[in-house]
Amino acid sequence: MGWSRIGGDEEELCKTLDYVLDGLTALRTSIRKGQRLDGTGERKVDLKEIWCPELSRFRSSDDVSITADIAKAALWRMKIAKKLLLPVLESLDESIQEVTEVTANDCRAAGLIMMPNDVLANVFKIYIDMIPTVLPAAYEEYHPLACSPLILSSVSRRFRQIVLYLPSLWRHIALNFPDKLLLLHKNRCPNPIIHIKPARNLSFTYFDKLDALQPHHQWRELHLHFASEDHARFYFKRLGAIVQAQFHSLERLSISNDVVAVENEPDYYGPSIYLDEENLDVLSSWRMPKLSFLELRNAIPITALRCENVTWLSFELSDLYHQDEVLDMVAFRDLLQSMPKIQSLLVTFDMPYTFDEFADKDTDISSCVLPSLKFLDLKIRGQTPDLTVRQFMGLVETQKLSRLAVELRGGDPTYDPDFQDWVSVIFPEMKPGYVATFSNVEDFALAIRNFRWPSPPCERILTSMPNVQAVSFVLPYDSDFYFSDRWKKDHAFPHLRSLQIEVLPINSYESPLCQGRFDAFHSGQHCKTFELLEMKVGSPHFIVEERDRLQSLLGEKLHWIEY
Repeated sequence: MGWSRIGGDEEELCKTLDYVLDGLTALRTSIRKGQRLDGTGERKVDLKEIWCPELSRFRSSDDVSITADIAKAALWRMKIAKKLLLPVLESLDESIQEVTEVTANDCRAAGLIMMPNDVLANVFKIYIDMIPTVLPAAYEEYHPLACSPLILSSVSRRFRQIVLYLPSLWRHIALNFPDKLLLLHKNRCPNPIIHIKPARNLSFTYFDKLDALQPHHQWRELHLHFASEDHARFYFKRLGAIVQAQFHSLERLSISNDVVAVENEPDYYGPSIYLDEENLDVLSSWRMPKLSFLELRNAIPITALRCENVTWLSFELSDLYHQDEVLDMVAFRDLLQSMPKIQSLLVTFDMPYTFDEFADKDTDISSCVLPSLKFLDLKIRGQTPDLTVRQFMGLVETQKLSRLAVELRGGDPTYDPDFQDWVSVIFPEMKPGYVATFSNVEDFALAIRNFRWPSPPCERILTSMPNVQAVSFVLPYDSDFYFSDRWKKDHAFPHLRSLQIEVLPINSYESPLCQGRFDAFHSGQHCKTFELLEMKVGSPHFIVEERDRLQSLLGEKLHWIEY
């Protein structure tokens, strides 16, 4: 009997369909009796009885030729049925794709309809949190925001009901909002977040709109961003007149100063990093008992602020390449000491200057006392001198830190700051008998960008924190990175539990993940408590062998992520 193909014979095609349907009917009967395709023993479906029941009846026959003919006919019938099912399955795939494309929006809408209101509310909050990233850079024109409670409320009646009764969705207010929109936000949210963005054209400052946002003592956050002395003066003066020093609900204050050339005045660069006396008087008069987050960018108050309850401070000095001002270390130290409850300190230096040499030699320049400081996030970029880093590190009691994050980023390609000098200042060489610089750090993150990381500083970094448990590295593709057996003798990473390494985009055949870079890491008794090695890398062919080798050594402890 030949193996004929499914063709134009309708009768033969119908017989095949009948065979498939009979088999499915028998399968349904077996399942109703409690049997399963994935069952065992008596609970497993006998598939031979489903698709070839006649074979078992004739297997006991003495006539071998009859049994062979039956088997051949059964095989022919099953193979024809399989060929028939293949185009059926393809048609089912096509239908799935077509129905998916046609009903995708309806399915999404149905999924949203099924979500409880509290889950939808949380989704909306995440959506609205995107607003600060889409606020315009300048106030000259208003453009409707890409993410707005107005957009949400226009989707459906249910969305509108949720949005109108969630004050937090209306909390972001920019002064260049149209009057009706500004008042709508203000009426919906009694504790708003106020965004004041740069206005290089002073006819678009909108400072008079602050009057409409009373009561000011209910503001939750104030983000003041200016680019000229006049712009800053207008707003500080207006705030001083209407706020009357009452900021009892303010939880977060951000002051950002753009030190950039003023339009039509290329020789004049923005306002001073030190607020002038008039503006400083206004700022220092504000009573802010609930303020816990303070952000200062190119702004150093030289008078103590009334924010003794701040626990999180972000301080940045950047783009000061055209300033002739002296950086006052005493003022900076006094600023830190005025906030003794600081737990997290984020500092960014991106400038070619150092702090002053202290005109008053009798001034006490000893380490800053921040008894609550636990987390230091330090970013050093561009042409920042290592002396600037050394001066700052002299203000921090590093042995009290439990978390440390460091980013070292190169800047102008024509200028190559000494990477090892930065490392040596932050992680000084440990002398015999002395306590390690970061003796209590348990969580450490290091990002190296626009630099090649030589191996010697790596030893100094890791041996300076003997109690570290979680380490995260972001490395350039050409870093000379490896774990040395000698480090174990110097007590490096004895308590390490997790190590995360991200390799920045790889464009050459060099890689910090070459063969054998981790042999010292995963060998020996000191890694018994190790729980996770996470590698986030590209997927060039030359690191596949190292991935497979690490997988065989670490098993489930290795998480390999390719992008």
